[in-house]
Amino acid sequence: MTSLEPSRDRAWKRLPVFVASTFRDMDHERDVIHRIVVPQVNQWLRSNRRGAEVYAVDLRWGLETDDRMDPDTRQRAILATCAAEIARCRPLFLGLIGNAYGWVPPASAVRSALAKERLPRFSFPLSAT
Repeated sequence: MTSLEPSRDRAWKRLPVFVASTFRDMDHERDVIHRIVVPQVNQWLRSNRRGAEVYAVDLRWGLETDDRMDPDTRQRAILATCAAEIARCRPLFLGLIGNAYGWVPPASAVRSALAKERLPRFSFPLSAT
């Protein structure tokens, strides 16, 4: 068995970690997470035979939407994708806090996206970040 394989009694698991921040003011920090943090965490997991590795889910590279969509439909599609990815990555979530708050979509759109994925509801204005 190589050091990259899981132990015989456990299946190998790839665990997603959702990375949230505003895109423009945290670009460097996101790069550090991808180039340094994730590889070091995975090295530790392998050396301690945890049978798992993590990978960052980083939506800064964009979401596929149709440019022909009206702005409201496009906004709902973006929120739906973000909420679905957060739900898929639960409970692993990394929030980077900086100087910018980020895009604040309409509260009704946020509530709808969160409800569809059975994520907790919040009563204050939420940044999509």
